[in-house]
Amino acid sequence: MKKVLLYGNGSFINLGCEAIARGTCKMLSESNCEISMATYMPEIDNKTINSLGAKAVKLNRGREGLDNIIFEVLMRLKLKNLALKIPHFNAKKVAKDIDISMAVGGDNYCYEGFERYFRLNKGVRKSSKKNVFLACSIEPSFINEQMIHDLNGYDAIYARETITYEALKKVLNTDVKLCSDPAFLMTPDYSKVPDFLNDEKSKFIGVNLSPLIYKYSTNPEVVDIAVVKALQRILDNTDYNLFFFPHVYGEKNDVYINKEIAAKLNGDKARIILFEDRINANSIKGIISKLKGVICARTHASIASYSSLVPTFVLGYSVKAKGIAKDIYGDYNGHIIPVQELIDEDLFANQIENFVNHLEEEGAYLEKFIPQYSKKAKIDLGELLNGK
Repeated sequence: MKKVLLYGNGSFINLGCEAIARGTCKMLSESNCEISMATYMPEIDNKTINSLGAKAVKLNRGREGLDNIIFEVLMRLKLKNLALKIPHFNAKKVAKDIDISMAVGGDNYCYEGFERYFRLNKGVRKSSKKNVFLACSIEPSFINEQMIHDLNGYDAIYARETITYEALKKVLNTDVKLCSDPAFLMTPDYSKVPDFLNDEKSKFIGVNLSPLIYKYSTNPEVVDIAVVKALQRILDNTDYNLFFFPHVYGEKNDVYINKEIAAKLNGDKARIILFEDRINANSIKGIISKLKGVICARTHASIASYSSLVPTFVLGYSVKAKGIAKDIYGDYNGHIIPVQELIDEDLFANQIENFVNHLEEEGAYLEKFIPQYSKKAKIDLGELLNGK
């Protein structure tokens, strides 16, 4: 039986990280392999990892272990090239006797600070026989000689959208393939669905917001006004209600931002529901599946919505949101607004109004397109698993 290690993923306080893990384990369950999953926060992740039939292994955080401490100090001193020479002893140990290691942090190269994954990969590759990057998105403007060197160290790379795929095909020597995000394969759990959402006559549009829509915006104040205007227009001009839900927990994350925006809306507060419970990714997907539409910021909230055939509009902040929407619709315009481009307070409201007015057509399109698209998440690991 081949041994597979999943690593590079964040903690499950981010339900997107959990969704990737669930979808990947579901895919791998069809192969004859033994799965280990590295976690930085075993106190949060171990129970879920074990429930997926995988073995949880501890991967040291940034300041755990002398090697990591030295690395972090050098990075803070802006001695990046020297920092990357520090071995990652814990990663080498975690990957011991592993046949194939799979980096499953899909957006690790979308944001500043991606260089730390070069060091992590180097440590894993010292022990693992083969190394794969699964379902990744990469910000094309970040691609440089150091990143190209790291990416060429993978035996195969599976890009989860064509913007990344096309950018990598131009510069890499390694095998680059196209797939869908494994979270499309995650099975929903309906046990946490509130009773009022199980009523077929309920008319709720889901709303998921994130602090990142402000962090990556060129004008956070405009973004704030635009979001409030769009949601207020739904309340004023339609009979739809709003259901705010989180997809990342923790201090000042989705719950906090959802509350801030909801408090700025006028009208009957009974039409605004704030869902704050800490539940698993598959349970959130079960709830999302009962909504009439979803307006969201988190990419994996959108994936839960798309894969449940629920009409979806994304307030995006990275290449992954644009790439996935582009591959589903042919053009991301009309289904996503990157916050970096949101400089008109009325633009978002106008597009949301159009989106809400065409929910039936949106749902019909997803019903035809998504089943085949989701199947593309099932990549063929046969050659890699069999050592060919």
